[in-house]
Amino acid sequence: MNAGQTCVSPDYVYCPKNRVSELKRAIQVRYQSMYPVEEGVARRTRVINAKQYQRLLGYLDDAKQRGAEVIPLGEVSENPEVCYMPLTVVLGADRDMKVMQEEIFGPILPIVGYTTLEGVIADINDNPRPLALYIQSFDKAFQQTLLNNTHAGGYVSMMLHFMSLLMIYLLEGLARRESGAITGLKALEPSPMLNQC
Repeated sequence: MNAGQTCVSPDYVYCPKNRVSELKRAIQVRYQSMYPVEEGVARRTRVINAKQYQRLLGYLDDAKQRGAEVIPLGEVSENPEVCYMPLTVVLGADRDMKVMQEEIFGPILPIVGYTTLEGVIADINDNPRPLALYIQSFDKAFQQTLLNNTHAGGYVSMMLHFMSLLMIYLLEGLARRESGAITGLKALEPSPMLNQC
């Protein structure tokens, strides 16, 4: 959504190591069905400006130099002023890479393969708390283990990312209401604060 330029876009995905290729293929198929190559880039969301585009390219270059496999899922613009970057999957990312240290705020998705849930929990807890943690599993014990052993700004389990945008509106409105700034239905209206994400 919006080329990953929302506050609660995932910065990376943990995936069982033995299923990383399967996930990569599924993302490729879905992306290409949404944005067929023959349609070009005219309908696609762009990175907000050339400075941010260059920042994102820097993350990808750093990841490549450190051994990650960088896979753009569509046409990459040769002209940085156009600011079009397709969804780009990064395989083999690790915490030494900028793409895993900085908030991405763009169409880059590192996929981190894992072997144990304990390793995932340790990695989450050893780094700055995520704004949101999305748990995509039907296994209730798996979900509960993550909820009980990690800290995040919010948790979403088996729901669409779009719902998190609704939650931002509601939570931001409630925060303004609680602070006494606005009351009633006005508390749930979007405000300029949302543009600061």
